[in-house]
Amino acid sequence: MHSEHSTTSVSRYAMSSLHHRISTTLSPMQALLLYSDIHSVSSNEESGSRYLQLNGHQGEVFMCLWSPSQQQLASGSADGMCRLWGLSEMTQERWESKESEVRLPTAILPHLMGEGELHKDVTSVTWSPDGKFLATGCYDGMARIWDNQGKLVSHLRVHTGPVFSMKWNKLGNYLLSGSYDRRAVIWNALTGEMYKSFGMHSGPVLDVDWKDSEIFATCSSDRTIYICRVEDPSPLRALEGHSDEVNAVCWSPGGALLASCSDDNTAKIWSLEDGLRFDLKGHLKEIFTIKWTPTGEGSVNPDKPLLLCTASFDGTVKVSCSSSGISDTPISVVLCCHLHTSHHVFRLKRCGVG
Repeated sequence: MHSEHSTTSVSRYAMSSLHHRISTTLSPMQALLLYSDIHSVSSNEESGSRYLQLNGHQGEVFMCLWSPSQQQLASGSADGMCRLWGLSEMTQERWESKESEVRLPTAILPHLMGEGELHKDVTSVTWSPDGKFLATGCYDGMARIWDNQGKLVSHLRVHTGPVFSMKWNKLGNYLLSGSYDRRAVIWNALTGEMYKSFGMHSGPVLDVDWKDSEIFATCSSDRTIYICRVEDPSPLRALEGHSDEVNAVCWSPGGALLASCSDDNTAKIWSLEDGLRFDLKGHLKEIFTIKWTPTGEGSVNPDKPLLLCTASFDGTVKVSCSSSGISDTPISVVLCCHLHTSHHVFRLKRCGVG
């Protein structure tokens, strides 16, 4: 599923202009703070919802992630940039106003060293647990650590292929990365030095996730999942059962269950002790990502049922749950086909808490 991304859909003039602005304005150690991009606010008359559309990226947006400590959103794109969107200015008064256009502070974190560079897709962004730092993975084989203002703190140079995934552990002292070079690497988050390398996969490592601060999982195009411990030289367990590339892995909030999804159109739920627990079917195409809700044992909402969400290229998100926790039959399907003329924007919806 992870292949070289085409830039044919990107405006060559826009890309060239952006690269020129950055190369003449700041060094690679700095972030460019802009208020120039205009973002649109629109309403859904039927539901009464308000939407904020964030504009600025000049290429596909691969992922975005909220800061755990403030109203700040990080996004990674094929334009070689990570953007930090400052959303604290979107107050309730501003959401409820009749404004149709807003300007918000945006920090641009450049991964391109010169004009015209290609293959610098920012494929992974991850916040430290305290929200003070951000790590990014890139197609140039380098990982980077930034502060939450966009200043570059460290270059992490070990991988020899694109970095597909990065995650902080629970304590924030280790970073874990997975790469096309078939390795998962643990980094000392304070020094930026490699602490340990794991080379058990026979194909590119497509995703990684921490169970806690010592145990983690990796998945690969080789169709396998490994569960490892930082200080152990060999994996604790190999999980096999997918018949195609395993695109993502995700531990439940309490760490009792591990979910995986694959190009075989299935998601599976495993436990460290018992192996395969549930085989979730129903999607018609490849499942590219999975997420647990922040509910159930070990979460901030322990009394609410644990839900697993799977997103597929069939254009749907399926939510799986039961009164006891998990069911192998999805109980809800949410259509998520938002057809945009451009993949360079994304939307935020303001909704109630509850």
